[in-house]
Amino acid sequence: MEISILTNKGRLKRSTMPAMYLDSSFVIDYWIAERLEGPELPIPPSTFDKIRMTIQDLVKTDRRIVAVGKIREKIVTRGSRVSPVVTALAVLELMKWNAEATFKQYVAEAAGAMHVRRMDEKKTGDYIKKIFSARRQEVKDLKPRKKRKGPFQFENYESTPLEILVGDIWVNTSFARSHGLRGLLPAAIVNFSFPFSKAWQEPGAYACYQMSAADVLHVLFAQHLGCKYIASFDADFVRAKDIIREETGIQVLGSPEEVMKVI
Repeated sequence: MEISILTNKGRLKRSTMPAMYLDSSFVIDYWIAERLEGPELPIPPSTFDKIRMTIQDLVKTDRRIVAVGKIREKIVTRGSRVSPVVTALAVLELMKWNAEATFKQYVAEAAGAMHVRRMDEKKTGDYIKKIFSARRQEVKDLKPRKKRKGPFQFENYESTPLEILVGDIWVNTSFARSHGLRGLLPAAIVNFSFPFSKAWQEPGAYACYQMSAADVLHVLFAQHLGCKYIASFDADFVRAKDIIREETGIQVLGSPEEVMKVI
């Protein structure tokens, strides 16, 4: 599908226009909004369930997440007047965020929040590397299992802690498509050219405005696909929105309210 919606030149087909490109700041909030929906808890709830519901109610006071939740609800249930487009670049940034958030949640539960406060991205990455390496070795050491009826069913098998950890840290493809990123249109980036001389053109101005290289690529991808809008809650995009529109014709939507008006 991510290829079939494109022309031979790599632009979105007319049937998907107008399109709204989603950067990672929007995609992450969209993902969080889905997780806050959550299944209904059993009745009567346990003390832990009550605490969780209290925290969820507290988090739901975040106005931006609430607003993105309404955007999500409209896209998923009623459809949007624009195609909300997501690329692998935004998903990679989502995966980075999810890995850090998930691991730190486990650390907070196991060792306390004080340990989390001392962990920066690099330290988190070091720990996750150890978990992945240990899991790879664990898989190599596992003895062949006898299969039962049906795929992926084995005798006397129980998931290991490392398997569960890696499974939670890694963004599951099936969950992403059917839940986390539901309603979004995945688009491939093909026939995209980024010559060396391009750095001295408009991307250079974006860099001078202190946009990261990933954010600059988001702009270039949106331009390449032919998107009319970029949805981003990143202050760097808002800072550069005027020059982005001047150079590309793309309008930056920097708040949930602006996005809601378009969809």
